[in-house]
Amino acid sequence: MERWAHGLYRVPWQRPYGRLCWFVVVLGTLFLPIAGLLYGFWGEAAIPLMGVLLYVLFAGHLWAWGYYVVPTRRPFADYGLPWQGQLGLELARGWLLGTGSLGILLGTHLILGWQAATVVEATTLGKAVLAGLGTGLAVAVIEELLFRGWLLAELALLCPRTAAFWWSSGIFAILHFLKPLEVILATWVQFPGLMLLGLALAWSKRASGGRLGWAIGLHGGLVWVYYIVNTTGWIVPTGVAPEWVTGIGRNPLAGGTGLLVLGAIALYFRQQPYNYGK
Repeated sequence: MERWAHGLYRVPWQRPYGRLCWFVVVLGTLFLPIAGLLYGFWGEAAIPLMGVLLYVLFAGHLWAWGYYVVPTRRPFADYGLPWQGQLGLELARGWLLGTGSLGILLGTHLILGWQAATVVEATTLGKAVLAGLGTGLAVAVIEELLFRGWLLAELALLCPRTAAFWWSSGIFAILHFLKPLEVILATWVQFPGLMLLGLALAWSKRASGGRLGWAIGLHGGLVWVYYIVNTTGWIVPTGVAPEWVTGIGRNPLAGGTGLLVLGAIALYFRQQPYNYGK
């Protein structure tokens, strides 16, 4: 097994660009055959399971990459997830920042009459709260390990760390914006929002000694609130303000006011003292 792993993770091109490509090649080699079998047996019903499979394989692949390619004996810790109480504290603070900032934004929309609250059954809301909590945490952990953990470390081999922050944020925004052209044109305001969010998350890691606690908490908190509002239809636009102000596609962060919130968060972390460890 050890010999097989060493062979699989022997990068044929040692230049940084080659490392990036080989990471994707190995992940695809691990994922696609199993995903193909699942889809062949169950069709579209297997898609949720394929998503779980991709998350699990990615986590294992990331650990193996750090162990065999970097190399390091503590892959997750070096990517920003050390086994420290400080990490949990920062995660909780980031979660409060994410939920609080989005809650204040939606509350302001309600007060101004730009959006209105609808009646949602307690059971429906409760299910959304629990499902959103799990979804937000899972998405945040995996995406932060990918974009602010592994990708940022690999880009730092190509360019200065400050430039790596911008590149990783741009890649983060682009990969979240892979949609049909007509959808891109209709929701273009989401792109600068994703860019600002990516920068805020990268700068939060820089300000916390290389830990991902703040980034995971902020990311997860935003996803949590968005999931609850989006799946329950709890808060809806009234038509008083244009959609580009309140949020394209009912996404509160994809509008003018959302960009202001994300910009303020990004600026806050940008101004924090430089404390980058890894």
